[in-house]
Amino acid sequence: MGDAPGAALLIPKPPSPALLSAWLTRHYSLLDAEAVAASSASALLSTSASASLLASHGLALLSLSPASALRSGPGGTRLLDLSRPAHFHADERLPAHQLRPGDTVRCALPDASSTAKRKGGAKAKGKEEQGKKRQWECQAVVYRTSEKCLTLSLKGEEEEQWPPSVHVFKVADESVVKRMQQSLLRLSKQLDVPVALPDAKSSSSKPSTVVVGAAAAAESSASEAEAEASSSLPPSSAPSTCTLSSSRPAVISPLLGLSLPTWRASSSSSSEDDASALSLFDVSLNASQRSALDFALRANHFALIHGPPGTGKTATLTELILQFALAPGKGKAQRKRVLVCAASNLAVDNVLARLLQTRELREEKVAVTRVGHPARVLASLNDATLEHQCSYSDAGALLRDVHAELDALLLSLSPASSASSAGNKSTSRRGDSSSKPLRGSARKEAWSRVRELRAEARRRERNVATSVLEQASIVAATCHGAAARVLQRQHFDVVVVDEACQALEAQIWCALQRLKPHGTLVLAGDHRQLPPTVLGRKKGDGIKKEKNAKRGKKKEQKRSEQREKEKGEEERGEKERRATSLRLPHSLETTMFSRLLGMYGAGCKALLNEQYRFNTSIMAFPNLALYDGQLVAHASVASRSLLDLPGYAPLAGDAQDADEALEEPWAAKVVFYDTSGADMYETSGSISTSSKQPASLSSSSKCNAHEAELVRRHVALLLAHGLPPTHISVLAPYASQVALLASTLRGEWPELALDVGTVDAQQGRENDVVILSLTRSNATSRVGFLAEKRRLNVAMTRARRQLVVVGDGATLGGCGDAYLRRWSEWLEMEAVCEAVVLQ
Repeated sequence: MGDAPGAALLIPKPPSPALLSAWLTRHYSLLDAEAVAASSASALLSTSASASLLASHGLALLSLSPASALRSGPGGTRLLDLSRPAHFHADERLPAHQLRPGDTVRCALPDASSTAKRKGGAKAKGKEEQGKKRQWECQAVVYRTSEKCLTLSLKGEEEEQWPPSVHVFKVADESVVKRMQQSLLRLSKQLDVPVALPDAKSSSSKPSTVVVGAAAAAESSASEAEAEASSSLPPSSAPSTCTLSSSRPAVISPLLGLSLPTWRASSSSSSEDDASALSLFDVSLNASQRSALDFALRANHFALIHGPPGTGKTATLTELILQFALAPGKGKAQRKRVLVCAASNLAVDNVLARLLQTRELREEKVAVTRVGHPARVLASLNDATLEHQCSYSDAGALLRDVHAELDALLLSLSPASSASSAGNKSTSRRGDSSSKPLRGSARKEAWSRVRELRAEARRRERNVATSVLEQASIVAATCHGAAARVLQRQHFDVVVVDEACQALEAQIWCALQRLKPHGTLVLAGDHRQLPPTVLGRKKGDGIKKEKNAKRGKKKEQKRSEQREKEKGEEERGEKERRATSLRLPHSLETTMFSRLLGMYGAGCKALLNEQYRFNTSIMAFPNLALYDGQLVAHASVASRSLLDLPGYAPLAGDAQDADEALEEPWAAKVVFYDTSGADMYETSGSISTSSKQPASLSSSSKCNAHEAELVRRHVALLLAHGLPPTHISVLAPYASQVALLASTLRGEWPELALDVGTVDAQQGRENDVVILSLTRSNATSRVGFLAEKRRLNVAMTRARRQLVVVGDGATLGGCGDAYLRRWSEWLEMEAVCEAVVLQ
């Protein structure tokens, strides 16, 4: 029934100081590469792509004008609303864009040439004045977005008038990477080992610039460090020369292999008896969930909870957090302070929403606070945000007084004509138009007072925030958000990280800065699903399988089979005879969860093995191929199908018997539209067909118009039988195919809210029907990153009642990848196959 918690641990070789230094240096350099990749892509777009092209891809909003006067925001910042004025746009609604709250943006004046065109070729002003205009730009952060308005948070001290029209561009934000690098430097000090920084002579120096040069230094010292580790230390839990002070979290040692993790002994002879003795708030938890709870509660250092799709990981974590925070049956003295983290805001909010719904938390009046940008938090959780709680606290009244005075001053400093000059009649009368803007010394004194009030606001906000946080027993934040200054003096008994396999390892080290010396870390996730998104890959990543396919399919097939065999042996713990150790990461995709699992084996994790999402037909292949057949379907979902839904019924000519209907595409549990031999080949390109666009926009994205038509037909089939459109999700691994599918389906049914997106964006979501367009179909059987089985696992485990696959079975079977070949063979044997003929 799954991995038994507390199984025998593998015993890694403790790393030497040299290996620890190389490991930290490698992580630091990989983060360097990530920052450079992000900034390079942003710079490439801003220099080689036109503003209109960036806007067409959602990376810019053009010709926006101030819709309000400046007003005070949190932390002494200024807020400004931007909208589309009628003078420039027929539609006041913002077009589709990718700007989200918290994103860094650059505001700049429209291009001089385009301005000249709008004026009908009027003569431009003097060159000197034009140069001044072009140089104006402002860095800001998106505070809030709505249908017609973009609110920016400004941090600068600029006193000049805001231009009547600006372009807003999305740019790379390196602050998150810098925060992660700071957590690694802090860890190096705790371990007393150096990190080879590219521009520093010692590990205590802070790098002034982001350079990729450290990667080479780490690479050159890696083999020497590993050799020293293997030769000087025996394969046992021998002490290392690296020591930690008593004020540092004890969990650091087992996380790096310096010592073994331990668990407190069970009070009974079996873990199942001990789990059943727990005083649960949610009595509906199954045996594997209870066993995982007991395993995590007994951990002295850390515990991994492996939650495959649909196994109730969120429910288990909610119960675990309640057990820590409320300590039922143990008294208030045993209650622990919990920090709840995840890589994304949405994942944090999912756990927090579940927590706030529990009756026991409300009855015990346990304080819960959500730390993070308010605009990135679900609206339903607004009352739990730190900003809201600070505003309505006893000390919040004094803070409101400061903000009121700030707003009055900023209004007097903002000319009322700024919006009207852009022709935006709807906003031309906002503010007090009867008062003249301050000039000369009066204006200078007002700005001086503004700066004083901002400093006062920041000081009071810190004091109020500290007071609110000190009362909170449960605090929720993103992993990197946990390293924010507002939490600097807060420490916790337990750190719980959900979706840990989507978090970079350095992000989790950010959260661990808040752990008490004898605190516990709980990581929950599924290493069989997608890893974190990484831009700074090593050269050649992503195309290795393409090259191998060109060298010979048979040779690559043998290699793939051997890799599959070795991975399976390693995952089942069959390589215990070979000592494990701390290994240098080759990519940031190596998460802390998967690294610990590889270092200690299944003995450090508990598996949730009963799933509540999909029927046994959809579960069959991923269960056998990725989860060693350990998953079982709960009785409530084992046989579910579309026929169970009210209003979904056969049409004339369809099979009326339920068993016979399950063999037809409109009701089958797994359907495969096989385009083999139909010459329905893919095409290369992107959403835009311009040959002059930058490579970062055109890239090598693929699309397949034939598959898009097949998807349209199947959607029409489902709708004709009475399935609501909200019960359908359409996925594809390529952005170009997603764009094509969206235009095809919305062109056919513009009034329907069909869910169309990439596979990567669907992790953590589910629907009754999922239609997957594989896209790849070619004569050479090249599949690209479709061969990433974790991506396919996400795609095939989103459906509850019907999984529809549209693809070329010949391309899948002939690509040389063992996993894809097995899946293709399984689809041919188990799915309702529809052979496709090109019309």
